[in-house]
Order: sequence, then structure tokens, then C-alpha cells
Amino acid sequence: MIPSISEIKRNLQATLTFMRFDGSGVRYLDVNPTSFWKSFFAAVICFPGAYFLSTLHETETTSSLEPFATLLIDTLFYVISWLVYPVFMHALLVLHNKQENYRIFIIGYNWLQVWQMAFLICLQLLIGSGVFPTSATGFIGFFGMLYILASQGYMTKTTLKTNWLSASAFVLFNIILAMSIYELNERVLAS
Repeated sequence: MIPSISEIKRNLQATLTFMRFDGSGVRYLDVNPTSFWKSFFAAVICFPGAYFLSTLHETETTSSLEPFATLLIDTLFYVISWLVYPVFMHALLVLHNKQENYRIFIIGYNWLQVWQMAFLICLQLLIGSGVFPTSATGFIGFFGMLYILASQGYMTKTTLKTNWLSASAFVLFNIILAMSIYELNERVLAS
């Protein structure tokens, strides 16, 4: 399902508040089954940015595949990464008796990815521009990633109505899952 421009705008405005560590936007997220599925359209919005960032990332994997095959495999793993986390989170939330918050969490999580992707692209362009000395780029990148993880933790804490420790554990789980999917993608490309 494709959301309307006004739905996209409303959801992006609501989730921008999480990037400012303000939970007031959560009341503007429309929580129903249709909005849940429409939130996955955020993956379509993020795809060009993810592709751009992947072209900048040097990989240790040397692939003998044609460029189109590589793009196809990367796209497949991109889709997998957008679907696996919600499936695992549903199971975890059922185990923690928080399944009533699942929809609002996934809606918030998906739309927040658009802002995080935009932030990562801006950060990468800023680091790559040469404005900062080479010695500072690692430092800037590190704190940029901390900011993204903290905003994701805040969104998790707010939508799941949980404490910081639990929210941090869910974010850590997301990192581990994303790294596993990335590693599997690299292995497929190497073979």
C-alpha cells in the first residue's frame, strides 16, 4: 500500500520529534493495520540513500558477479533487512507482554528510518567534503552514530512505554541483526 503525500508528511513530522528527543509526536502517528503496512513505504523512500551509502562503503569482498546481479542481491538483502526486524520484534514483544504496542513501535521505527537515512547521508557528505581534518572524521562519525542510536532508543522507549535499559536492549538486538544480515549479504556476494 502506498501512503498519500499527506500521510507521509504527517508521519515524518511525527517521527522527527524522536530525533529531537521529544515524544510528543507519537500522538500524531495513526495506529491501525492500514497505517502499519503503509509505514513500510519508508523502505522505498530510504532505498536511494541506502544505495548511495553502499557505493561509498569500501568492502573487503571481491565479487565476480555482474553489476546487475550485485544490485539484485543487495536489493534482496535490503528488503530482507526491512522485514526481519519487525518479525523478530513481534516475537520479542509477545514474550515481554508488550504486543499491544507493536503497531505503533513499527510505524514509528519505519518512518524514523527516513530521518536517520537523511542524517547519515548528510553526515557522510560532510565527512567526505574535506571540511574537517581527516583525524576528526572518525570522531564525528562515531558521535553521529551515537546520536542515531540514541534517537532510535528514545523512539523505542516512547512507543513501547518501557525504560531505557529495555529500549537499549532492543536497539542492541537491531544492531546485531543488521550486522548478521550484512555479513550474510557479503558472503553471498563473495561466493
